[in-house]
Amino acid sequence: MICRVLEVSASGYYAWRQRHESEQSQEDRRLKVVIEAAHTRGRGAYGSPRVHAELEANGIKTSRKRVARLMKDERLFGRPRRRWTRTTSSDPQGAIAENVLNQRFSALAPDTAWVGDVTFLANPEGWTTLAVILDLFSR
Repeated sequence: MICRVLEVSASGYYAWRQRHESEQSQEDRRLKVVIEAAHTRGRGAYGSPRVHAELEANGIKTSRKRVARLMKDERLFGRPRRRWTRTTSSDPQGAIAENVLNQRFSALAPDTAWVGDVTFLANPEGWTTLAVILDLFSR
């Protein structure tokens, strides 16, 4: 029934099942083991260019596109490096503000103690500054 649906002769199907695995398929299977080992040695961070470079350093000749295809088949992906961004530029010679609140975050009257904080948020256009200022009396 499957042969009829796929429009294949029964003798063709059985001949396909008896056929030996091609040399390229055998080589791909062997390479997948080596690629997975290289990817694991790289702590899962290596993508196809670095895995390919490691294979070449070990004397295994193959193309980067083949390595990329085999890694995709095995669902192996490189992790991008985390980018470090400098968000603060402090002046070591700058004056340090006096701590007038001494950790007492309550006020007895309005407009006697104000607190604030600033943070930077990344967005598609760049950085946005978010500043918050609170009167400790009313919050």
